[in-house]
Amino acid sequence: MLKDSLAKALRIGTASAYALDTEFDRVIRTARAEMIRSGVSDIVANSSHDLVEDAIITFGLMKMEKKEKYEQNKESWEYQLDCI
Repeated sequence: MLKDSLAKALRIGTASAYALDTEFDRVIRTARAEMIRSGVSDIVANSSHDLVEDAIITFGLMKMEKKEKYEQNKESWEYQLDCI
């Protein structure tokens, strides 16, 4: 499940992940919307393709991880968008 993968990428436990469930849903929806806004078709952006899910996880890291990692995650997110 995508939310579980995001929690693992953020290195947070089950209890913390459960508490952030609504936030995870928002981040996933926002990532998909950003993909569509940047030119990815809605069919692809809403798919469960591995590249799409990896990009969503990266977007989640960009938004939720420590500020020191923002630029690194942003660069990765932008590269992944170009490859989808």
